[in-house]
Amino acid sequence: MRRTLVPAVLSLLLLASCAMPTPFKAADPDGSNGYSVQQLEANRYMIGFAGNASTPRPTVESYLLYLASQIAVKDGYDYFVLNEKSLDKSVNYETFDTGFGGGFFGRRRGFGGGFDTAYTTPYNSYSVLAEVLLYKGPKPANDPKAYDAHAVSNSLTPQVVRSVPPIGPY
Repeated sequence: MRRTLVPAVLSLLLLASCAMPTPFKAADPDGSNGYSVQQLEANRYMIGFAGNASTPRPTVESYLLYLASQIAVKDGYDYFVLNEKSLDKSVNYETFDTGFGGGFFGRRRGFGGGFDTAYTTPYNSYSVLAEVLLYKGPKPANDPKAYDAHAVSNSLTPQVVRSVPPIGPY
């Protein structure tokens, strides 16, 4: 029994870890699930945030704003402007088998009586990319793409879930 229990528990832990939304952290080595920062000029960056299938679209977009505010504050700027923002949605499908018909959950068996049933579930994941320009001085009141870096940081900090321990400079 112990031989079958250990793999089952490890499988459940792996599934549970996949079900957690992407925390605010540097992107994985393959460039997915987390933030990315590329400095283009002294006050110009290309930034992005990619979430997994458990990360809602509003979280992905909030983390991008939060990242821009952290870069601006760290570099001594007062406000930032988001240019050329793009959102990408990808859909992946996973098929689950109930295992009726001679097998057990998660395995398809083509023999025995009974019946096999399976269902397919779509999973959406979002990523967002934007060019960020940083400025000093008061934020222009008439520019809807301009954000006060300190106000955004103060507003979003309580909502940001970080990885433990924090990874990356922001």
